[in-house]
Amino acid sequence: MTQPLKKRKLDNQINRKLLDFDFEKTCSVTLSSNNINCCLTCGKYFQGNSPSSPAYNHSITSGHTKYLNLTNHKFFVLPENTEWEGISSVQDIIYYLDPQYTKQSIEESPETALDLNNEKYLVGYVGLNNFKSNSYINVVLHCLAHIEPIRDFYLLLPKHKHYETITRKSPINDKLSLLVRKIWSPHLFKSHIAPHELINCISEISNKKFTIEHEQPPKNFLIWLVNTLHSQLVKTTKSKHTTFSQNLQGKIEITTIPIISQEVKSRVEFTTIESKSKTVESKFWLLSLDIPHNPLLTAQLDKIEEVEIEALLEKYNGTTQTQVNENEVRTYKVLEPLPPYLIISFEKTSNSTVVKFPEILNMNKYTKSDKEINYKLVSTIRQDNQWSISLQRKNNWISI
Repeated sequence: MTQPLKKRKLDNQINRKLLDFDFEKTCSVTLSSNNINCCLTCGKYFQGNSPSSPAYNHSITSGHTKYLNLTNHKFFVLPENTEWEGISSVQDIIYYLDPQYTKQSIEESPETALDLNNEKYLVGYVGLNNFKSNSYINVVLHCLAHIEPIRDFYLLLPKHKHYETITRKSPINDKLSLLVRKIWSPHLFKSHIAPHELINCISEISNKKFTIEHEQPPKNFLIWLVNTLHSQLVKTTKSKHTTFSQNLQGKIEITTIPIISQEVKSRVEFTTIESKSKTVESKFWLLSLDIPHNPLLTAQLDKIEEVEIEALLEKYNGTTQTQVNENEVRTYKVLEPLPPYLIISFEKTSNSTVVKFPEILNMNKYTKSDKEINYKLVSTIRQDNQWSISLQRKNNWISI
Protein backbone atom coordinates (compact mmCIF):
# COMPACT_ATOMS: atom_id res chain seq x y z
CA MET A 1 0.00 0.00 0.00
CA THR A 2 1.24 3.48 -0.80
CA GLN A 3 1.01 6.07 1.97
CA PRO A 4 1.10 9.43 0.14
CA LEU A 5 -0.15 11.21 3.27
CA LYS A 6 3.34 10.97 4.73
CA LYS A 7 4.72 12.87 1.73
CA ARG A 8 2.23 15.74 1.97
CA LYS A 9 3.63 18.63 3.96
CA LEU A 10 1.18 20.96 5.65
CA ASP A 11 0.89 24.48 4.24
CA ASN A 12 -1.86 26.82 5.37
CA GLN A 13 -2.01 28.26 1.84
CA ILE A 14 -2.80 24.86 0.32
CA ASN A 15 -6.10 23.08 0.84
CA ARG A 16 -5.87 19.75 -0.97
CA LYS A 17 -9.46 18.83 -0.11
CA LEU A 18 -10.69 21.69 -2.31
CA LEU A 19 -8.58 20.68 -5.31
CA ASP A 20 -10.55 18.91 -8.04
CA PHE A 21 -8.95 18.48 -11.46
CA ASP A 22 -11.69 16.30 -12.99
CA PHE A 23 -13.72 19.14 -14.50
CA GLU A 24 -13.16 21.46 -17.47
CA LYS A 25 -10.12 23.69 -17.06
CA THR A 26 -11.87 27.03 -17.63
CA CYS A 27 -11.51 30.37 -15.87
CA SER A 28 -14.25 30.98 -13.30
CA VAL A 29 -14.35 34.66 -14.36
CA THR A 30 -13.83 34.77 -18.15
CA LEU A 31 -14.75 31.12 -19.00
CA SER A 32 -11.62 31.03 -21.16
CA SER A 33 -9.63 27.79 -21.38
CA ASN A 34 -6.29 29.45 -22.18
CA ASN A 35 -3.47 29.79 -19.62
CA ILE A 36 -5.50 28.51 -16.67
CA ASN A 37 -4.15 28.45 -13.13
CA CYS A 38 -5.58 26.76 -10.07
CA CYS A 39 -5.65 28.62 -6.78
CA LEU A 40 -4.24 26.12 -4.29
CA THR A 41 -6.15 27.69 -1.42
CA CYS A 42 -9.74 27.66 -2.74
CA GLY A 43 -9.40 25.34 -5.75
CA LYS A 44 -10.93 27.82 -8.22
CA TYR A 45 -9.56 28.30 -11.74
CA PHE A 46 -8.34 31.69 -12.96
CA GLN A 47 -6.76 32.86 -16.17
CA GLY A 48 -3.32 34.46 -16.56
CA ASN A 49 -0.80 35.95 -14.14
CA SER A 50 -0.32 39.51 -15.44
CA PRO A 51 -1.45 42.51 -13.33
CA SER A 52 -4.74 42.72 -15.23
CA SER A 53 -5.53 38.99 -15.13
CA PRO A 54 -8.29 37.30 -13.08
CA ALA A 55 -5.65 35.24 -11.21
CA TYR A 56 -3.74 38.37 -10.20
CA ASN A 57 -6.92 40.14 -9.10
CA HIS A 58 -7.94 37.08 -7.08
CA SER A 59 -4.61 37.06 -5.27
CA ILE A 60 -5.07 40.72 -4.30
CA THR A 61 -8.69 40.51 -3.19
CA SER A 62 -8.52 37.15 -1.42
CA GLY A 63 -4.96 37.01 -0.16
CA HIS A 64 -4.53 33.60 -1.82
CA THR A 65 -0.94 33.58 -3.09
CA LYS A 66 -0.05 30.10 -4.35
CA TYR A 67 -1.06 28.83 -7.79
CA LEU A 68 -0.47 25.94 -10.16
CA ASN A 69 -0.49 26.38 -13.93
CA LEU A 70 -2.56 23.51 -15.31
CA THR A 71 -0.66 23.39 -18.62
CA ASN A 72 3.03 23.60 -17.76
CA HIS A 73 2.58 22.30 -14.17
CA LYS A 74 4.62 25.15 -12.69
CA PHE A 75 3.94 26.50 -9.20
CA PHE A 76 4.16 30.26 -8.70
CA VAL A 77 3.34 33.01 -6.25
CA LEU A 78 1.06 36.00 -6.90
CA PRO A 79 1.00 38.97 -6.92
CA GLU A 80 4.82 38.77 -7.07
CA ASN A 81 4.56 36.42 -10.10
CA THR A 82 7.62 34.45 -9.02
CA GLU A 83 8.19 30.76 -9.47
CA TRP A 84 7.77 28.77 -6.30
CA GLU A 85 10.88 27.04 -4.99
CA GLY A 86 10.88 23.73 -3.14
CA ILE A 87 8.04 22.11 -5.02
CA SER A 88 8.98 18.61 -3.83
CA SER A 89 6.56 19.11 -0.95
CA VAL A 90 3.66 19.47 -3.40
CA GLN A 91 4.68 16.88 -5.98
CA ASP A 92 1.66 14.81 -4.92
CA ILE A 93 -0.57 17.53 -6.44
CA ILE A 94 1.10 16.99 -9.82
CA TYR A 95 0.59 13.25 -9.46
CA TYR A 96 -3.09 13.94 -8.77
CA LEU A 97 -3.45 16.38 -11.68
CA ASP A 98 -1.57 14.36 -14.29
CA PRO A 99 -0.46 10.84 -13.28
CA GLN A 100 2.54 9.53 -15.23
CA TYR A 101 3.75 5.95 -15.69
CA THR A 102 6.64 3.87 -16.91
CA LYS A 103 6.61 0.18 -17.74
CA GLN A 104 8.35 -0.44 -14.44
CA SER A 105 5.88 1.62 -12.40
CA ILE A 106 2.97 -0.26 -14.02
CA GLU A 107 4.52 -3.58 -13.03
CA GLU A 108 5.20 -2.33 -9.49
CA SER A 109 1.88 -0.55 -9.02
CA PRO A 110 0.46 -1.08 -5.51
CA GLU A 111 -2.84 -2.88 -5.07
CA THR A 112 -4.18 -0.38 -2.54
CA ALA A 113 -3.59 3.25 -1.63
CA LEU A 114 -4.87 5.92 0.77
CA ASP A 115 -6.90 8.99 -0.14
CA LEU A 116 -6.84 12.35 1.68
CA ASN A 117 -9.18 11.03 4.36
CA ASN A 118 -6.79 8.17 5.07
CA GLU A 119 -9.34 5.77 3.55
CA LYS A 120 -8.03 2.75 1.68
CA TYR A 121 -9.09 2.19 -1.94
CA LEU A 122 -8.32 -0.46 -4.54
CA VAL A 123 -6.12 0.99 -7.26
CA GLY A 124 -7.90 0.58 -10.61
CA TYR A 125 -11.30 -0.16 -9.05
CA VAL A 126 -12.54 3.31 -8.12
CA GLY A 127 -16.02 4.54 -8.95
CA LEU A 128 -16.87 6.94 -11.76
CA ASN A 129 -19.42 9.62 -10.89
CA ASN A 130 -22.90 9.24 -12.36
CA PHE A 131 -23.97 12.82 -13.13
CA LYS A 132 -27.42 11.97 -14.40
CA SER A 133 -27.81 9.03 -16.77
CA ASN A 134 -24.29 8.11 -17.80
CA SER A 135 -23.86 4.70 -16.17
CA TYR A 136 -23.87 3.16 -19.68
CA ILE A 137 -20.78 5.25 -20.45
CA ASN A 138 -19.04 4.50 -17.15
CA VAL A 139 -19.24 0.71 -17.52
CA VAL A 140 -17.73 0.83 -21.01
CA LEU A 141 -14.88 3.07 -19.81
CA HIS A 142 -14.14 0.69 -16.94
CA CYS A 143 -14.32 -2.28 -19.32
CA LEU A 144 -11.68 -0.80 -21.64
CA ALA A 145 -9.54 0.37 -18.71
CA HIS A 146 -9.29 -3.23 -17.49
CA ILE A 147 -8.19 -4.79 -20.78
CA GLU A 148 -4.51 -4.96 -19.92
CA PRO A 149 -2.83 -4.06 -23.26
CA ILE A 150 -5.36 -1.27 -23.89
CA ARG A 151 -4.89 -0.03 -20.33
CA ASP A 152 -1.10 -0.02 -20.70
CA PHE A 153 -1.32 1.81 -24.05
CA TYR A 154 -3.23 4.67 -22.45
CA LEU A 155 -1.13 4.70 -19.28
CA LEU A 156 1.98 5.16 -21.42
CA LEU A 157 0.40 7.39 -24.09
CA PRO A 158 2.22 10.58 -22.91
CA LYS A 159 5.48 8.82 -23.84
CA HIS A 160 4.24 7.80 -27.30
CA LYS A 161 6.28 9.26 -30.16
CA HIS A 162 3.09 10.68 -31.71
CA TYR A 163 1.66 11.99 -28.43
CA GLU A 164 1.74 15.68 -29.42
CA THR A 165 -0.11 14.90 -32.64
CA ILE A 166 -2.64 12.73 -30.81
CA THR A 167 -3.21 15.47 -28.21
CA ARG A 168 -3.77 18.07 -30.93
CA LYS A 169 -5.83 16.04 -33.39
CA SER A 170 -7.60 13.48 -31.21
CA PRO A 171 -8.77 15.00 -27.91
CA ILE A 172 -10.96 11.97 -27.20
CA ASN A 173 -7.89 9.69 -27.09
CA ASP A 174 -5.99 12.24 -24.99
CA LYS A 175 -8.84 12.61 -22.48
CA LEU A 176 -9.37 8.84 -22.29
CA SER A 177 -5.68 8.46 -21.52
CA LEU A 178 -5.96 10.94 -18.64
CA LEU A 179 -9.02 9.14 -17.25
CA VAL A 180 -7.34 5.71 -17.42
CA ARG A 181 -4.24 7.16 -15.75
CA LYS A 182 -6.43 8.49 -12.93
CA ILE A 183 -8.33 5.21 -12.55
CA TRP A 184 -5.04 3.37 -12.00
CA SER A 185 -3.40 6.08 -9.90
CA PRO A 186 -2.24 5.38 -6.32
CA HIS A 187 -2.16 9.17 -5.71
CA LEU A 188 -5.87 10.06 -5.71
CA PHE A 189 -7.11 12.62 -3.22
CA LYS A 190 -10.56 10.99 -3.28
CA SER A 191 -11.53 7.43 -4.16
CA HIS A 192 -13.84 8.33 -7.03
CA ILE A 193 -13.40 10.15 -10.32
CA ALA A 194 -15.65 12.44 -12.36
CA PRO A 195 -15.31 11.59 -16.10
CA HIS A 196 -16.72 15.03 -16.90
CA GLU A 197 -14.16 16.20 -19.47
CA LEU A 198 -14.24 12.94 -21.44
CA ILE A 199 -18.05 12.77 -21.47
CA ASN A 200 -18.26 16.36 -22.74
CA CYS A 201 -15.82 15.43 -25.50
CA ILE A 202 -17.85 12.31 -26.36
CA SER A 203 -21.07 14.33 -26.52
CA GLU A 204 -19.49 16.87 -28.86
CA ILE A 205 -17.82 14.37 -31.21
CA SER A 206 -20.93 12.16 -31.43
CA ASN A 207 -23.14 15.18 -32.18
CA LYS A 208 -24.94 14.59 -28.88
CA LYS A 209 -25.79 11.00 -29.72
CA PHE A 210 -24.21 9.89 -26.44
CA THR A 211 -24.92 12.23 -23.53
CA ILE A 212 -25.88 12.10 -19.85
CA GLU A 213 -29.53 12.87 -20.61
CA HIS A 214 -30.77 9.27 -20.81
CA GLU A 215 -29.40 5.76 -20.43
CA GLN A 216 -28.63 3.70 -23.54
CA PRO A 217 -27.44 0.16 -24.32
CA PRO A 218 -23.67 0.07 -23.61
CA LYS A 219 -23.26 -2.04 -26.76
CA ASN A 220 -24.11 0.90 -29.05
CA PHE A 221 -21.78 3.23 -27.21
CA LEU A 222 -18.97 0.66 -27.09
CA ILE A 223 -19.02 0.10 -30.85
CA TRP A 224 -19.06 3.84 -31.56
CA LEU A 225 -16.32 4.58 -29.04
CA VAL A 226 -13.94 1.84 -30.18
CA ASN A 227 -14.52 2.76 -33.84
CA THR A 228 -13.81 6.42 -33.08
CA LEU A 229 -10.72 5.79 -30.97
CA HIS A 230 -9.33 3.30 -33.51
CA SER A 231 -9.92 5.45 -36.59
CA GLN A 232 -8.42 8.56 -34.99
CA LEU A 233 -5.35 6.62 -33.84
CA VAL A 234 -4.90 5.28 -37.36
CA LYS A 235 -4.94 8.85 -38.73
CA THR A 236 -2.70 10.39 -36.09
CA THR A 237 -0.10 7.60 -35.91
CA LYS A 238 -0.29 6.72 -39.62
CA SER A 239 -0.46 3.05 -38.74
CA LYS A 240 -2.97 0.46 -39.96
CA HIS A 241 -3.04 -1.27 -36.60
CA THR A 242 -3.92 0.07 -33.16
CA THR A 243 -4.24 -1.41 -29.69
CA PHE A 244 -7.93 -1.94 -30.48
CA SER A 245 -7.48 -3.84 -33.74
CA GLN A 246 -4.71 -5.92 -32.17
CA ASN A 247 -6.74 -6.91 -29.11
CA LEU A 248 -10.47 -6.68 -29.91
CA GLN A 249 -10.98 -6.97 -33.64
CA GLY A 250 -11.84 -10.28 -35.31
CA LYS A 251 -13.02 -11.44 -38.72
CA ILE A 252 -16.28 -13.04 -39.67
CA GLU A 253 -17.64 -14.66 -42.83
CA ILE A 254 -21.23 -13.65 -43.64
CA THR A 255 -23.27 -15.55 -46.21
CA THR A 256 -26.58 -14.02 -47.35
CA ILE A 257 -29.10 -16.42 -48.87
CA PRO A 258 -32.32 -15.26 -50.59
CA ILE A 259 -35.58 -16.96 -49.61
CA ILE A 260 -38.90 -17.29 -51.40
CA SER A 261 -42.28 -18.10 -49.92
CA GLN A 262 -45.08 -20.13 -51.46
CA GLU A 263 -48.41 -21.40 -50.26
CA VAL A 264 -48.67 -25.19 -50.08
CA LYS A 265 -51.90 -26.80 -48.82
CA SER A 266 -53.00 -23.66 -46.97
CA ARG A 267 -49.56 -23.24 -45.45
CA VAL A 268 -46.80 -20.80 -46.28
CA GLU A 269 -43.45 -22.49 -46.84
CA PHE A 270 -40.09 -20.78 -47.20
CA THR A 271 -37.34 -22.06 -49.48
CA THR A 272 -33.75 -20.86 -49.58
CA ILE A 273 -32.08 -20.28 -52.93
CA GLU A 274 -28.55 -21.49 -52.18
CA SER A 275 -27.38 -20.88 -55.77
CA LYS A 276 -27.84 -17.13 -55.31
CA SER A 277 -26.05 -16.84 -51.99
CA LYS A 278 -23.36 -14.19 -51.53
CA THR A 279 -20.45 -14.39 -49.08
CA VAL A 280 -18.42 -11.50 -47.72
CA GLU A 281 -15.72 -11.24 -45.10
CA SER A 282 -16.15 -8.54 -42.49
CA LYS A 283 -14.51 -7.33 -39.28
CA PHE A 284 -16.17 -7.21 -35.88
CA TRP A 285 -15.58 -5.61 -32.48
CA LEU A 286 -18.06 -7.85 -30.68
CA LEU A 287 -20.32 -10.84 -31.27
CA SER A 288 -24.02 -10.14 -30.79
CA LEU A 289 -26.22 -13.03 -29.61
CA ASP A 290 -29.99 -13.54 -29.90
CA ILE A 291 -31.88 -14.82 -26.87
CA PRO A 292 -34.90 -16.98 -27.75
CA HIS A 293 -38.23 -15.50 -26.69
CA ASN A 294 -40.00 -17.03 -23.74
CA PRO A 295 -43.16 -18.99 -24.63
CA LEU A 296 -46.35 -17.05 -23.95
CA LEU A 297 -47.87 -19.91 -22.00
CA THR A 298 -46.01 -22.55 -20.07
CA ALA A 299 -47.13 -25.32 -17.81
CA GLN A 300 -44.94 -23.91 -15.05
CA LEU A 301 -45.39 -20.17 -14.98
CA ASP A 302 -42.88 -19.77 -12.17
CA LYS A 303 -40.12 -21.62 -14.01
CA ILE A 304 -37.15 -19.47 -15.05
CA GLU A 305 -35.94 -20.25 -18.55
CA GLU A 306 -32.21 -20.87 -18.92
CA VAL A 307 -29.93 -21.13 -21.93
CA GLU A 308 -26.23 -21.89 -22.21
CA ILE A 309 -24.13 -19.28 -23.98
CA GLU A 310 -22.53 -22.07 -26.02
CA ALA A 311 -25.97 -22.75 -27.54
CA LEU A 312 -26.41 -19.10 -28.46
CA LEU A 313 -22.95 -19.05 -30.06
CA GLU A 314 -24.11 -21.69 -32.56
CA LYS A 315 -25.24 -18.65 -34.52
CA TYR A 316 -21.58 -18.32 -35.56
CA ASN A 317 -20.86 -21.93 -36.58
CA GLY A 318 -21.25 -21.21 -40.30
CA THR A 319 -24.36 -23.37 -40.81
CA THR A 320 -27.04 -21.99 -38.48
CA GLN A 321 -29.36 -19.74 -40.46
CA THR A 322 -30.62 -16.47 -38.98
CA GLN A 323 -33.52 -14.71 -40.67
CA VAL A 324 -32.70 -11.01 -41.05
CA ASN A 325 -35.82 -10.01 -43.01
CA GLU A 326 -38.65 -11.59 -45.01
CA ASN A 327 -36.46 -11.97 -48.09
CA GLU A 328 -33.19 -13.43 -46.82
CA VAL A 329 -31.39 -15.42 -44.17
CA ARG A 330 -27.74 -15.30 -43.16
CA THR A 331 -25.11 -17.60 -41.77
CA TYR A 332 -22.14 -16.36 -39.76
CA LYS A 333 -18.78 -18.01 -39.26
CA VAL A 334 -16.04 -16.60 -37.05
CA LEU A 335 -12.61 -16.93 -38.61
CA GLU A 336 -9.23 -17.63 -37.11
CA PRO A 337 -7.31 -16.08 -35.57
CA LEU A 338 -9.78 -14.81 -33.00
CA PRO A 339 -8.81 -11.64 -31.09
CA PRO A 340 -7.02 -11.96 -27.73
CA TYR A 341 -10.07 -10.43 -26.00
CA LEU A 342 -13.59 -11.37 -27.06
CA ILE A 343 -16.60 -9.18 -26.29
CA ILE A 344 -19.99 -10.91 -26.43
CA SER A 345 -23.25 -8.99 -26.24
CA PHE A 346 -26.86 -10.00 -25.74
CA GLU A 347 -29.81 -7.76 -24.98
CA LYS A 348 -32.43 -9.15 -22.63
CA THR A 349 -34.82 -6.17 -22.36
CA SER A 350 -38.03 -7.78 -21.05
CA ASN A 351 -36.79 -11.31 -21.65
CA SER A 352 -36.32 -13.09 -18.32
CA THR A 353 -34.24 -15.93 -19.74
CA VAL A 354 -31.06 -16.52 -17.76
CA VAL A 355 -27.92 -16.87 -19.89
CA LYS A 356 -25.43 -19.24 -18.28
CA PHE A 357 -21.77 -19.01 -19.18
CA PRO A 358 -18.66 -20.78 -17.94
CA GLU A 359 -15.55 -19.10 -16.57
CA ILE A 360 -13.60 -20.74 -19.42
CA LEU A 361 -15.19 -20.63 -22.87
CA ASN A 362 -13.72 -22.79 -25.66
CA MET A 363 -14.42 -21.25 -29.08
CA ASN A 364 -12.81 -23.98 -31.17
CA LYS A 365 -16.06 -25.69 -32.23
CA TYR A 366 -17.27 -22.48 -33.87
CA THR A 367 -14.07 -22.11 -35.87
CA LYS A 368 -13.64 -25.86 -36.49
CA SER A 369 -10.16 -25.57 -35.05
CA ASP A 370 -8.27 -28.67 -33.91
CA LYS A 371 -6.82 -26.79 -30.94
CA GLU A 372 -8.55 -25.25 -27.97
CA ILE A 373 -9.28 -21.52 -28.13
CA ASN A 374 -10.02 -20.70 -24.51
CA TYR A 375 -11.29 -17.44 -23.08
CA LYS A 376 -11.50 -16.66 -19.38
CA LEU A 377 -14.37 -14.52 -18.15
CA VAL A 378 -12.93 -11.27 -16.76
CA SER A 379 -15.84 -8.81 -16.74
CA THR A 380 -19.61 -8.65 -17.11
CA ILE A 381 -21.97 -5.72 -17.62
CA ARG A 382 -25.58 -5.86 -16.48
CA GLN A 383 -28.53 -3.58 -15.89
CA ASP A 384 -30.64 -3.23 -12.76
CA ASN A 385 -31.79 0.31 -12.03
CA GLN A 386 -28.69 1.45 -13.89
CA TRP A 387 -25.77 -0.21 -15.62
CA SER A 388 -23.02 -1.77 -13.51
CA ILE A 389 -19.88 -3.77 -14.22
CA SER A 390 -18.31 -6.67 -12.37
CA LEU A 391 -14.56 -7.10 -12.75
CA GLN A 392 -12.49 -10.11 -11.81
CA ARG A 393 -9.59 -9.45 -9.48
CA LYS A 394 -7.56 -12.39 -8.15
CA ASN A 395 -10.45 -14.85 -8.44
CA ASN A 396 -12.79 -12.40 -6.71
CA TRP A 397 -15.45 -10.27 -8.34
CA ILE A 398 -15.69 -6.52 -7.70
CA SER A 399 -18.86 -4.67 -8.73
CA ILE A 400 -18.70 -1.00 -9.65
